[in-house]
Amino acid sequence: MLFTQSLKKNFQFRYVYHKGRSFANRRLVMYIIKNGTAENRLGISVSKKVGNSAFNDSARNNKAASF
Repeated sequence: MLFTQSLKKNFQFRYVYHKGRSFANRRLVMYIIKNGTAENRLGISVSKKVGNSAFNDSARNNKAASF
């Protein structure tokens, strides 16, 4: 898998939530589904429980950078 695309649309996230498998720990829930292509597709969302919008943006950027 050479390339990474990002999930941007709500229907893309909903599809992965409903059809994919989930793995969870205390800090992260990951939903995974095969897409049948040579590209990774990554979507990151942060819950409102995490904090305010500025903190959510920084948390999302940190997760994206670590990927």
